[in-house]
Amino acid sequence: GIFLPTRFVGYYSQASRLLDYVVDGIGRIGTVSNPNAAEMMAQKASHRLAELGVITNRYSLALFLPVTILLGVYGPPLLAVWISPQFGANCAPVLLALLPGVTIALAGQNNSISILYGMGRHQRYARALVAEAILTLGGIALVVKPFGIVGVAWVVSSTMVLDRGFFTA
Repeated sequence: GIFLPTRFVGYYSQASRLLDYVVDGIGRIGTVSNPNAAEMMAQKASHRLAELGVITNRYSLALFLPVTILLGVYGPPLLAVWISPQFGANCAPVLLALLPGVTIALAGQNNSISILYGMGRHQRYARALVAEAILTLGGIALVVKPFGIVGVAWVVSSTMVLDRGFFTA
């Protein structure tokens, strides 16, 4: 808010909200992974947890990839028709910057997070989220002036991939 006019908040929030709505459906799979992980831990069948994580994450990613392709190809024209040509032109680069992070970190690894909660081993994940937030805020402070809201979207997407895409897995 200090560095950019308030209209840029709309460009970011619209792209983010559009992706959040789609990821929310994928996240529902985690409501099944969590109790399954808890059951496997109670039965001391932790060797099956890795298989559960791989299978559910693959299916989640497979469900989301068509949306990624659709929004990657038709997202900018969709935004131009749905809201306005000017808004679409400003929002589309933000959407395209957020798309890889959301695809890899949220859609592709959401079940890993649910499994960690089911296992009761989410402490390191929580600490990693704090580190991600600090890294994201520092990155945003560095890129917002020279690169604007698109740079902010790339920072958010990159830190999500680093933390939730690689570390969480």
